[in-house]
Amino acid sequence: MSIFVGLTAALFATLIAPCWGARGLLGRKVNDFLEWFYNIFTSIPYILLILAFAAVFKRGLDTSS
Repeated sequence: MSIFVGLTAALFATLIAPCWGARGLLGRKVNDFLEWFYNIFTSIPYILLILAFAAVFKRGLDTSS
């Protein structure tokens, strides 16, 4: 499961990085949205974010099956 999480994070970062780097070329509204999105995720403590993802993806925590 940890390999899946790591690969998913790497894929997500690979897809987001070009957009993030080109945000100055995309216009003010796109830049403002990406900045807002970044600020939302950096304002959440990581442990709460991890717990929220764990609650959503509960399948990985269920050891009874």
